[in-house]
Amino acid sequence: AAVRRAQAEAEMLGDFIRLADYMAVSACYALVTETAECFLSSLLSPPGKAGVWVTSVSFAPGEMAFSPDLPHFQEAIAAMLEGMVTTVHAVPRVLYMRQFKPYFLSGRAEGPDAARILRASTRFERV
Repeated sequence: AAVRRAQAEAEMLGDFIRLADYMAVSACYALVTETAECFLSSLLSPPGKAGVWVTSVSFAPGEMAFSPDLPHFQEAIAAMLEGMVTTVHAVPRVLYMRQFKPYFLSGRAEGPDAARILRASTRFERV
């Protein structure tokens, strides 16, 4: 009876590993979206008088120029957010570790892609 129980538990290891990986992906998703939302919140309502971003304003006859200008600012924000997604995508996945391969009946483990989930997320897209 104990041997059958141990064998049944050993057969569940693949599901447990998959669950741990899904939880890690979920935590990465939550971390990135919450960080991006916090950043957006600090841009919209800066803490204190100093603000978050330094902008220079130049005046010339008939014109006013901001540095960095809006396109540069938007590119910087987009690059930062893309960097967050890239970093999450580079996190080692428990599911794909070689030593866990024998625990999957098909010999191949597939799981969610955190970067793809983030890019498809309306919550992340809002930022």
